[in-house]
Amino acid sequence: PTCEPFITLDDRRAVDDALRLGHVALGPEVEQFEEAVARVVGKRYAVATSSGSAALHLAMVLIGWAFPVRVPALTFIATAEAVVRAGCDLAIVDHDEIADISVNFYGHPPRHEATIEDACEGLGSSPIGRAAITCLSFNGNKLVTCGGGGMAVTDHRDWADEIRRLIAHDREPGIEYRHRSLAYNYRMPALNAALGLSQIARLGALVATKRRIAAFYHTRLAGLPLSPILEPPGTFSTYWMPVFLLDREAAPGIAALQAEGIGARAVWYPLHRQPWFRGTATCPVADDIHRRGIILPCSLGITEEEQEQVVQAVRRGVAAAAPAS
Repeated sequence: PTCEPFITLDDRRAVDDALRLGHVALGPEVEQFEEAVARVVGKRYAVATSSGSAALHLAMVLIGWAFPVRVPALTFIATAEAVVRAGCDLAIVDHDEIADISVNFYGHPPRHEATIEDACEGLGSSPIGRAAITCLSFNGNKLVTCGGGGMAVTDHRDWADEIRRLIAHDREPGIEYRHRSLAYNYRMPALNAALGLSQIARLGALVATKRRIAAFYHTRLAGLPLSPILEPPGTFSTYWMPVFLLDREAAPGIAALQAEGIGARAVWYPLHRQPWFRGTATCPVADDIHRRGIILPCSLGITEEEQEQVVQAVRRGVAAAAPAS
């Protein structure tokens, strides 16, 4: 598999404890998880949400830009959806250009600071949290998983308070169901937070495992006509998913690996080529990375023996696709 969660006995106990105490939707686990994440990111406030997409949407609603918002072409579509759903115009920019929403790329921190940071792939990397609002994801394949969930992290108390109101339908305090505005149901359940709280306690070990997986591939695939995308200078990457660039189109190689039961995948399909946004921008760098990019299996529980199977399959695929002399 490409990237499966690694659930320990301690994780199971944490969820069982929440169930035993009746902390299914509401419970102290949410606030405890928020505090733990805020410490990791180095920010004063964190608000747990139902997904990283929800955190991005709320960040956009809060900022309320009146100009076209620049978003990198190589990102999951949720980054662009947040802009559009907040009623703002989207301006897609190339992978090497400055954006208003910076994006962590498969564990690699962005080169530029921005007002909103889409760090949904970046927990454990550094630098992180340079933006006014940093958005995280705890989806099933993330380094720290809650099964589903996200978080908005900031140093601005008033922004954190506003996001907290918006995730719960902006209900007024008291016994009546009076709502100050039309808001959202974006809260993270306590069960999810219990799992995340257990996992984040071993974040350092999880990052070390991911970096070890990437280093194995970097060493064993050296000399082949493909090159790893490395952490930018002066940064620390988690290598959440190890990305390589072939010297030719990657699609046949990915298909060949998948035919052998190996969960290789392509990098994000560029935003400017998505049906909804097609023709709105020209991004040659993003196009090139997408055309040549291949992601190799990197589940936290993958063994070196399994990685070696991947390596040998990649070697066979590269040899079979080599041009005749």
